[in-house]
Amino acid sequence: MLSTSLLSLSQADCDVLTSMILQALLPKLHINRNTARSIVFGSEIYGGLALPNLYIIQGVDKLRLFLGHLRMNDRTA
Repeated sequence: MLSTSLLSLSQADCDVLTSMILQALLPKLHINRNTARSIVFGSEIYGGLALPNLYIIQGVDKLRLFLGHLRMNDRTA
């Protein structure tokens, strides 16, 4: 899996990238590419597809990397 902790994409950059990915991915899943994003990114509990949001994944990966360095008390932290 791609490590997004090294990426530094803005919300707008992530939205553009995600849009291009979804335009190609959704038809392959036999889902209309114009399906509401609340369904695409929504929780499976509520009938969504629960596809991950790139901007959130990027932020969580950066936090994990930072906390790992912080816990190790190395020079990076």
